[in-house]
Amino acid sequence: MRFRRPRRAPSPPENSKSQATRRTWRKIHVGMCANSGQVVISAMTLNNVSDGEAMVSMMDSLEDVMLGDVIGDGAYDTIDCRDAVHGRGGRQVIPPDKNAKCQKIDAIAALKKRDRAIQRMEELGPEGRAIWKRETGYHRRSRGETLMFRLKTLLGDRRAHSHFLGRKKIHHRDTENKEIAQR
Repeated sequence: MRFRRPRRAPSPPENSKSQATRRTWRKIHVGMCANSGQVVISAMTLNNVSDGEAMVSMMDSLEDVMLGDVIGDGAYDTIDCRDAVHGRGGRQVIPPDKNAKCQKIDAIAALKKRDRAIQRMEELGPEGRAIWKRETGYHRRSRGETLMFRLKTLLGDRRAHSHFLGRKKIHHRDTENKEIAQR
């Protein structure tokens, strides 16, 4: 018995509309003032840029802005992020990983505050992480989460790029594509 290889369908020409394209997600990164709720800086990146990389590049673009508390989740617990905050004189309110260990030799200056947070959590016992979060004001991070919820509500997480400005494409068989404003 002989097996035949299945035939491949011919690939469409490069300029063909039938050519499938892979969708990539966009991520919005926002830096805001925790006291006023005002957005200080924002950036939109592709999905292959980590939150830490985006934070470092946004911090580099803030030239004459003095930082207060920089509050972030565990995604920002990297040497680069902590170094960017430390270099600008900000206070790091970023929880270390649950299994994080203190530096033993050649302590990096930007990680000393992280080491203090780890030691404090260990001193406080089993509930140390929750108490540390209360002591440092980590709960203020929820304002940033609320801002992101508002943005997603406005922009819609299911909207396509073509719908970004409130325009909708309608496809008709007989006529060309028409663009109308949504009401």
